[in-house]
Amino acid sequence: KRNIEMKELNNSADLAEVSYRKARENLAASERKVDRIEARLKTSKFALDGMITKWDGLKNNESNSDVKICPTCKQTVSDDETGHFHTDLLTLMRNETSNAKQDVKTIEKDFLNISKEHDNCIEHVRNIEREVLEKTEKLTKVRNSWRKRIEVLESKVSSCRNSHMNLSH
Repeated sequence: KRNIEMKELNNSADLAEVSYRKARENLAASERKVDRIEARLKTSKFALDGMITKWDGLKNNESNSDVKICPTCKQTVSDDETGHFHTDLLTLMRNETSNAKQDVKTIEKDFLNISKEHDNCIEHVRNIEREVLEKTEKLTKVRNSWRKRIEVLESKVSSCRNSHMNLSH
């Protein structure tokens, strides 16, 4: 009976340990995903800031064509065919800043989703840690209980032997 009970408890504890290791691996992978998305978010925000800075002079002059130099290629800006067209630059500015803002929003949304997944991984690891602890404590209690039973039985056997030896002399 002892061997069966101990084997079942050992198997249960071993399975919990395997689950725990797998959960820790998943948590580590999740942490790497969080690190990557944080880097992407930082990069996209930096790109957006750069875009805003690059087009700042043109944006402040959207209503007129006083801007004489293109902020990107440094060519002359004009309303005729001698250089960049002011309206073309305005369209390009709006498209680039709009795309950069959309990239930031998309990555922020991805960041929130990945952060939620990461929080779920953390909670899963904590749950499995509790399970492993419970199973290990139960295994230790049962092991100690059987150890005490065996010690009592060995003591009785020893006592019986001593009594038998005393009777045979």
